[in-house]
Amino acid sequence: MEKVTRPQFPANEVNLKDFGAIGDGSSLCTTAFAKAIDALTQKGGGKLIVPQGVWFTGPIVLKNNINLHLEKGAVILFSPDDALYPFIETSFEGLDTR
Repeated sequence: MEKVTRPQFPANEVNLKDFGAIGDGSSLCTTAFAKAIDALTQKGGGKLIVPQGVWFTGPIVLKNNINLHLEKGAVILFSPDDALYPFIETSFEGLDTR
């Protein structure tokens, strides 16, 4: 059995707060996550630093070479609002998920 190797990410780093996120547990940070991920993707990937705080968000769509790094005391709190999560048709083991 092959040994699992640790992934290598580019040295680029961005901080979620630099994209307008507020870690107060009630301000929606979905757009800030998306902008930070897009900025890193344009650089070929890297580390998205999520600092201490409670980061309230809808879906987070990770892309290639993104290292989502939560600092000590950082919590990502996902919204229970179903409207934020679009329906995506797919199949699982040959069965439709509708």
